Amino acid sequence: MIMQSAMLYSLIQRMAVLHSYYYMPFYKFVEMFTGVIKSRDRGKGTQGRSIEPCPGKTGLIACV
Repeated sequence: MIMQSAMLYSLIQRMAVLHSYYYMPFYKFVEMFTGVIKSRDRGKGTQGRSIEPCPGKTGLIACV
């Protein structure tokens, strides 16, 4: 897990060369990354939108 997070942060740092809007301080990256890991371990996603089935539909179709 640490290797993936290091690679991800390295990629984000390289994007900052393209434009200053892409810059992310390390402490903010750590906060976001730990939030994602905690939500994954908890079994609930706090980041992003959850997929809910469409009313009246059957099967694996979901509303987008």
